[in-house]
Amino acid sequence: MGIIDKLKRKTLIIMIMAMSLCITSCSYNPPEGYTKEHHTYEDMVEYAKSIDSKATVEETSSVVKDEYDIEYIVWDAVIRGVNCRVASIPQNVYNDGFFAGEFARTFYRMDTDYDYSVMQKIIADKYPTWNLIDEEGHRFHPNNFLLVKKNIGEYRMLSDDELEQVLEEAQSINKEYEAVSLNKQASFVVPAPAKYWNHHGEQKSFVRKDSHAYIVGFSEDEKQEFFKDYKEGWALLDSGLPVYE
Repeated sequence: MGIIDKLKRKTLIIMIMAMSLCITSCSYNPPEGYTKEHHTYEDMVEYAKSIDSKATVEETSSVVKDEYDIEYIVWDAVIRGVNCRVASIPQNVYNDGFFAGEFARTFYRMDTDYDYSVMQKIIADKYPTWNLIDEEGHRFHPNNFLLVKKNIGEYRMLSDDELEQVLEEAQSINKEYEAVSLNKQASFVVPAPAKYWNHHGEQKSFVRKDSHAYIVGFSEDEKQEFFKDYKEGWALLDSGLPVYE
């Protein structure tokens, strides 16, 4: 073996040792309730009863996948009289200490789609032109939000009077929802074009029609912000930027 090969081998060994040291020196501090293994049925019963002392959880579980192929273990449950589910969900936790945030380890947390079930019932019973984005990843999203979309039928810009009606509906839904929800905040969106960074090569930016304007709140200032964002979104169709569906 030549000198150069020996040096390469030595450098590789040093790199491997350094990487091993980095990994072994990592420390993880997951939030309270996170575990290294999937939660058990007994864990889920205790979790459900921490929300509602009369809650029940079916003993039989099932495995579901979200849109990212992440597997959850779920149990049917009844919490506060609402048919819903509780779940053991994998969650990445990043390291502290040396090279903090560079290495992830999977832990498991508990959650429920109770809030989703509540919102689904509210809009199904009274607000049929609103839709709840209903994917597993949204149901059990760790950021604690629900996404509720207004269905306007024909793709067009709404008038000021129609936008006022949309805001009134969203506020009514939110008021009813907050009275019975646990911890997930509702976020309301209305179809509107938006500008994105260009991935098609023609220019620096482009416009997507299948986007939304967000209702950020219901104070007068927040309503005016929504009006402004909504109208600026529709004005993008005449901006000269490339437009994609």
